[in-house]
Amino acid sequence: MRQNNRAMSGIITTIIIIGIAISAVGIVWYVLNGVLTGQTENIAFSEKCLDVNLQPTSVNCTGIACTVRIKRSAGGEAIGGVKAIFYYADGTSEVEDSSGDIGELATVSKTFTLTSAGANKVEISSYFTDETGEKQVCPQAAYTQI
Repeated sequence: MRQNNRAMSGIITTIIIIGIAISAVGIVWYVLNGVLTGQTENIAFSEKCLDVNLQPTSVNCTGIACTVRIKRSAGGEAIGGVKAIFYYADGTSEVEDSSGDIGELATVSKTFTLTSAGANKVEISSYFTDETGEKQVCPQAAYTQI
């Protein structure tokens, strides 16, 4: 009877070790899958950004209202909109948002209402809206002096 208990103990130990190994593989897969999926989304987003080229062609500010003419080159998907960063001589800045696509090869005028007058430079970046509704701003930017 004692030998049967030892045999049962060996089988139970083997089953526990197999269960631990399977759990470890599942945990590693869960972590790696999350990392790899996130990197794939970042690469796809970066590729979309590289295909979009916006250039501010002129800026006209009257008081706190600034109208920026933006020209888009050919290529890329529809964008969610543009972010405009207005810089002031004292080193401060403010970010304004204008949603909506700018078609390929189109030039549009976007008017931004600032909190104060006196901006001396504007920087334009496009953004895309992801599946969760978050705005993903492209790192490429173009600027012009006012």
